[in-house]
Amino acid sequence: MTTLSKAINSVLIVSFLKWINKCLGFVREMLIAYFFGSGVITDAYFIARTISKEISTSLGEAVKSTTIPMFKNDKNEQVNYMNKILNLLMIVSIIIVLLGFFFAPALVKVFASGFAGEQFELTILLTRIGLPIGAFAVFTSLFKAYLHRNEHFLIPSLDGIPYNIVYVIFLVFFSGVYGIQGLMVASVIAALSKFLFHIPKTKGFGYKYEAVFNLADVETKKTIRMSFPIIITSLGRRINIIVDKTLASLLQTGSVSALNYAAGLKDLILQVFIQSLITVTFPMMSKESSDIDFLKKSLLHSINIMLVLLIPITSGAVILSTPIIELLYERGEFGTQATQMTAYALIFYSFGFVGLGLKNVIRRGFFVLKDTYTPMINSFITIFMNIILNIILVNFFAHGGLALATSITAIFTSLLLLYSIKKRLGSFNIKKIFICFIKSLFSAIIMSIVVYLLYYHILNHLTLLNLQIVNEIMILVFTITVGALVYFGACLLMKIEEIEKLVKIFKDRFNSF
Repeated sequence: MTTLSKAINSVLIVSFLKWINKCLGFVREMLIAYFFGSGVITDAYFIARTISKEISTSLGEAVKSTTIPMFKNDKNEQVNYMNKILNLLMIVSIIIVLLGFFFAPALVKVFASGFAGEQFELTILLTRIGLPIGAFAVFTSLFKAYLHRNEHFLIPSLDGIPYNIVYVIFLVFFSGVYGIQGLMVASVIAALSKFLFHIPKTKGFGYKYEAVFNLADVETKKTIRMSFPIIITSLGRRINIIVDKTLASLLQTGSVSALNYAAGLKDLILQVFIQSLITVTFPMMSKESSDIDFLKKSLLHSINIMLVLLIPITSGAVILSTPIIELLYERGEFGTQATQMTAYALIFYSFGFVGLGLKNVIRRGFFVLKDTYTPMINSFITIFMNIILNIILVNFFAHGGLALATSITAIFTSLLLLYSIKKRLGSFNIKKIFICFIKSLFSAIIMSIVVYLLYYHILNHLTLLNLQIVNEIMILVFTITVGALVYFGACLLMKIEEIEKLVKIFKDRFNSF
């Protein structure tokens, strides 16, 4: 099996598993919307959850990106290295949680300067309750990295199951009793369950905990040195999120929640498709980091797969934003106005799908080369550009302007990264990427015309069943299915290599039965 075929095959499996995870995640978000709606207390909860998440995300991303290339092939060396990093992370996490507890009021002021009175106090309380989420998330990142380095993707791809089950149980049975504070406690328990889920399989790959700690160790020092630029890069993105949340908190009530729900859909798309791609290809590239030709080929295929996937999804999200939000969220306390605000934000986020995907793929190429400084510089550009665009566009498009600023910045900075990786690798086939982009775009335009006419001028006027929700699901699923088939057919006619490989994989699978 060729490298491309192997990558596509693995990506399909991981994407499917992540899709199951994300479906459960949407059940979680739908239940939050149903029981708590979109307003003062949900804005407080989402800000508090963002603080808990963002404190750990930068460190967690650094852990995953630096440890995978650092793990040796020898099992004993892997375990020893794992323990040294884990013990270091335990100490760092305890310090972060304690600092976060004492400086919670300042953090809330930074993340949501528009909050005041009871909403401000509630957000502080929820932030303090949720701080352990960060520690568990960092530990989970390390255990995932260990399994990925050993080319095991199943358990990390399914870790959302225990995580979301905890949420669902609380929301269905206990939300009416314990309210929004109970929801944050459930968030902590969910994060713990996600971490514990990885332990049995990690032990199955030979891991055994030992209290090893040595800051003077060469590998530990190198990991720390490589981590700093990644942490700074990630903090850059966190700063953009802080600015988004702060400006949104100054707008109409519900703007923070609308951005959060729309960003959830954006993250679903990026995690199911792009993160699946990175999960599979990053360990493969790390193993062969000395083979520049292999790295070039892997990056090229990854970028083209990303284009083929995200261009039609962008078109579909723009055209069907309102019916998608209606179907997913509009029930209970989540009304028509909340739907309109969330769909509005989703449209603007959609424009940046390709840019965000491209950045995520190319950054991993730099990490394989053990270059963490180029992405850091790119992050600085992202910060300044996003802040300037936020301030300008929020005046024209309200909370939609914040989403649009994210998208424009992602497109521009992804092109800068593409230029940088081409300079670093030498002869990198940009022409092939451009051809794939044009072919995918043309195919997506054909698909968009069909989807628009089919949904808004034919199917939307039909009543297939008396039950409205089932009727909406059937119409939307049928429209998306037809659109996907039209796009797939157009790509075949355009002779896009990645689609042809996909067809070959399915043929081989079918013939093997």
